[in-house]
Amino acid sequence: MKNKVIYEKLLELFQERIHGIKDSNEDEQWSFSVYWFTRILYKTGCFLCYVIVLISHWGKGKPVPAIKNDLLLLSATKVAEKIRSGKLTSEEVVNAYIERIKEVNPYINAVAESRFEEAVKEAKECDYLVRSGIYTKEWLEKEKPLLGVPVTVKVLFNVKGCHSTGALTLFKDIAATEDAPAVELLKSSGAIILATTNSAESGLGLDTINILYGKTLNPYDCNRTPGGSSGGESALISSAGSVIGLGNDLIGSVRIPACFTGLFAHKPSRGLVPNKGCFIQAESVLPYLASGPLCRYAEDLATMMEVLTSKNNERMKFNKPVNFKKLKIYYQTKVHHPMVETLDKEILKSMMTAIHHFVQIYGATAEEVNIKMNLAPNMVHHSLVKSSEPTVFNSTAGKMSEVNVPLEFLKLLFGKSNFSLWILLGFAFLRNPLLYKEENIPFYTKYQNNMYKEFDSMLDENSVFICPTIFFSAPRPYQMIPYLYSTVWSAIFSILGFPVTQVPIGSNRSGMPYGMQIVTAMNNDNLSLTCAKELSKLFGGWIPPS
Repeated sequence: MKNKVIYEKLLELFQERIHGIKDSNEDEQWSFSVYWFTRILYKTGCFLCYVIVLISHWGKGKPVPAIKNDLLLLSATKVAEKIRSGKLTSEEVVNAYIERIKEVNPYINAVAESRFEEAVKEAKECDYLVRSGIYTKEWLEKEKPLLGVPVTVKVLFNVKGCHSTGALTLFKDIAATEDAPAVELLKSSGAIILATTNSAESGLGLDTINILYGKTLNPYDCNRTPGGSSGGESALISSAGSVIGLGNDLIGSVRIPACFTGLFAHKPSRGLVPNKGCFIQAESVLPYLASGPLCRYAEDLATMMEVLTSKNNERMKFNKPVNFKKLKIYYQTKVHHPMVETLDKEILKSMMTAIHHFVQIYGATAEEVNIKMNLAPNMVHHSLVKSSEPTVFNSTAGKMSEVNVPLEFLKLLFGKSNFSLWILLGFAFLRNPLLYKEENIPFYTKYQNNMYKEFDSMLDENSVFICPTIFFSAPRPYQMIPYLYSTVWSAIFSILGFPVTQVPIGSNRSGMPYGMQIVTAMNNDNLSLTCAKELSKLFGGWIPPS
């Protein structure tokens, strides 16, 4: 009986304290005990997960083969310029990337579906257009800024003629009959789509693993994950199998994979880039979903954003100069939550180097802030479960509602399930009463609104907020499962809608990349992109895996 009372007290205080319902000072000792009880339980789970995964992914894996063709080392912006001026042909660029994909894909398994024959045909048409002289170079630069440039697109986007599967076996035979709006914008700019790339099932996972296409691996170490859900896109671009690509971001699904593979990526301001035409269509999740670019070179972020916002009435100038002398930098590195990792010291050191660069070279000002983030992971959890769980059922024509989760877990052990571990765990645990309570939603809605106001009042046209993208470099596949709440710095800005740029800022001793985020005021995307270009000079940007 006594143990039952203690358990009930712990459960009550866990819900009240961790979820933020009670703010009084009573039972302080109990609150402290609950925090550390949860922390110890969490770290034990992380350790057990690490041991299990280490057995199946032992040691350091091989990187992808070194790059031999110098064409693959040009930015998309430079490739487009050379094609317009006749110094390169689109056909030779496209063929170079096709050969590279064939070389690296056996290592990383990043491609969902290729369209190589169509791409070569489209490249020849681009070259004919340039040779014809019908349009001036200046006209092509303005109207077709990516003419002849090969790109790749995450499989969750509809690409006409390609399979629109959502990375689920349930939809393996369904083909898209039209392009997603963002894909259409890329095509209108002259870009040539080489392939669609792998994703977590229906985009719900922090690894890129599914039954239909298999497991995508990190090009720097093929025993590690490229992250998710845009891991196929990030792995292929970082391997130089693509120069630029399109992904979508819900809790960091563009930024975290870019961080794990040493790339630049941008989550645009809410509503700036069209995000329809994806596997997940429900209106409830669209405010949190963002379509954005991944690339190896910082200058390509602005080029891609010019293209992706070309039909938006709120279109902004993306290469507008920035006066760094007026720059105000706010930064924070900590989240006081029992299920969030502490920041890796190497990442912290590089972040501070980036901040000091702007302060010492340009005279910018920097200030460490202490925004209360202890409830943010729980707020993100409640927001996403509320919006995305019914979305999964609706977007799969009700097929997901028929899933027998215990039976699918059993079938997974014997390799017979239609679902990966990630999505089954989501079904099983996202509504766990220790983590999620329906009655807490009004509280977290208010918390979300207050947090938005706090960032909105802090950020103006000359200020940025700097924080980690994620707290560590790429782990092994499935090790991200206990680290769900450690995505908080990425996820919070998906929920709030502010624009964020992921910037690679170094590698650890094992050669695995890591990065940081630059956040700006709403519709001030150009500032973070310009800061990213400056930091690419300081840190060297993308470093080829070898």
